[in-house]
Amino acid sequence: MPTHEPTLAVFRHASDNPAFDCGRACAQAIISSLTQGVAVGKTPTAAQKSQAVPETQDALRLRESSPVNVPNTWFTHPDELIHILNSDPRLIAQGQNHWKVAAVTDSGELFERIGRTLMRGMPAILNIRDADHWVTVRGVDYSNTVVTMLYMLDPLNARNSPGPLGHTYYDGCAGDGTTIWEVINEDPADLLNSWSLPVGTFPPANYAGKFVAIVYEPPPFDPFDVLDVIRIRNRIRRFVKRPKGPTPPLRIREELRRVAAAVADPQFTSLVESDTPLTIRYVHDIDARLRGYTLASLYDERLERGLIGAFDFADQLFRHARLTTDRVLIDSIAGDPAEPLWWTQRHLETLFSPYFPFQRDKDSDGRTTYRRLLDNARLDAPEVPMR
Repeated sequence: MPTHEPTLAVFRHASDNPAFDCGRACAQAIISSLTQGVAVGKTPTAAQKSQAVPETQDALRLRESSPVNVPNTWFTHPDELIHILNSDPRLIAQGQNHWKVAAVTDSGELFERIGRTLMRGMPAILNIRDADHWVTVRGVDYSNTVVTMLYMLDPLNARNSPGPLGHTYYDGCAGDGTTIWEVINEDPADLLNSWSLPVGTFPPANYAGKFVAIVYEPPPFDPFDVLDVIRIRNRIRRFVKRPKGPTPPLRIREELRRVAAAVADPQFTSLVESDTPLTIRYVHDIDARLRGYTLASLYDERLERGLIGAFDFADQLFRHARLTTDRVLIDSIAGDPAEPLWWTQRHLETLFSPYFPFQRDKDSDGRTTYRRLLDNARLDAPEVPMR
């Protein structure tokens, strides 16, 4: 049963005030791990152990939009926790400020997103109990692609806190790094996805009744978000003659077969080996900032399921895939391959995903609008040239 842990060891930090500071303690532990951490399995030196943490819990509190602890509310609500991590100058400097709130109605989806975060080598923060208590997730076990166990560092320990100025990378509230943590496990293991994680009724109301975690999800289709790297790569392409290869559908099919061999999932393999033709669509960034990408999709009538895959725009290299039984979703991105589609990473109220692209239209006044193919939702945005 594979276990996934962060690349850098995460040690427990107790809440300075057990009644208020659990979210800040989790953020403190993550910032300390990512900026001071040693590799998992490596013992910190005495100097590394004694390094003061970069941020105190009180300093993190002052970065919240509502720093006053008001009873019967979130003391650190999810949006504030995201802001603490994404605005941290040290994480920004390291390019590790891509934290998101996972707020879903299905606990299995929550565990999946936590699992992907740990597989990326990053910790996560999980909300548990009806009092909206935060804990740090320092490991997950997988069995047949299902999360079967969570390893948590719980900051709630009133008797063993070093106080606001006593936290180090490896301080007294960390214990020996292995003993003060909890495991969530169910027997049989597949019951874990039915485990109840009720979020309390504390405001903001949009999180009430949801399963909530803070996960790490970097932009999935922006492998070259540093403009200088883009320019260098494009400059190299001008002088390197690319050998002629198969057409995009064949090249993408070859990529999918390569991935299927590595994943060894029967459903994935059966779709890849299906004789159903692929639909290929090229997607551009509405804001003209990020590189475009390619969507390839198919739906097999016999299997009653389909596949959508995202690929690099230029090389058609595999980036991500989703299996689905939603025929409407598959059909929504079918169309004229010569007509470009559009997407944006700006916040959208619903369906913020590269799998739900837009078509560029003109309204009755001749203004540029973007219509999402799945639900015809409109997004007003300036027209920009394709790159």
